[in-house]
Amino acid sequence: MIGVRRCAAGALAAAVVVIIVGSAAAEPPDIASLDPDRRTAYLVESKSFEKSKAQLRKDHEHLVVAGYAEAYTNAEAHAKYGKGIRFDSIITSIRLLGQDTVKGPVRRALVTRFDYPTGLTFQSVVDLQKKVVLEPIEIEANYPTPLAPREVALATVLVSEKTGTALLPAKATVRPFTDNEPTSKTHGHRLVYVSLKEQRAGGRFLVNLTTRDVSH
Repeated sequence: MIGVRRCAAGALAAAVVVIIVGSAAAEPPDIASLDPDRRTAYLVESKSFEKSKAQLRKDHEHLVVAGYAEAYTNAEAHAKYGKGIRFDSIITSIRLLGQDTVKGPVRRALVTRFDYPTGLTFQSVVDLQKKVVLEPIEIEANYPTPLAPREVALATVLVSEKTGTALLPAKATVRPFTDNEPTSKTHGHRLVYVSLKEQRAGGRFLVNLTTRDVSH
């Protein structure tokens, strides 16, 4: 069993709004714009996670997020937003790492993943030459994980529906938020603040991507 570190910080990580339409294509839309190294890291980490996710979730079943199962199996929501934009677990960022040695640069990448059922963040280092995930895998609970483009897109869509007005990327910023209260109903949920750049009443919304709720 891999230990979990709990992050108490409520820091917000800024994200640029990019509208990307989810689809049920064979390859996740995240891959389309990746360079070869990041694409390799994406595929290697994804394969590794698929093999181990059942055990990882079993090890941390006490953290299973309240409301996740109901939201994920909601047929109406599933049909509305499409299979490609219903999140089970999603890679949110890939950062290339470099380390000079006497034998030359070591090509590695840090892959960050958010797991919706448990609310956990997984950070894995991928050896791009050997195409393997290196141990140990860092696991964080209640961590301000960066948003994936598809998460930003969905948050924007949900706010647009709430307000009845199409929300353009240039008119808003989207940031992840963590609920640090263990007894809260939204503790461990994927929470996002969507702020309209135009200063007016009701210009900031809290979007719960786990349950699809929007409030302000």
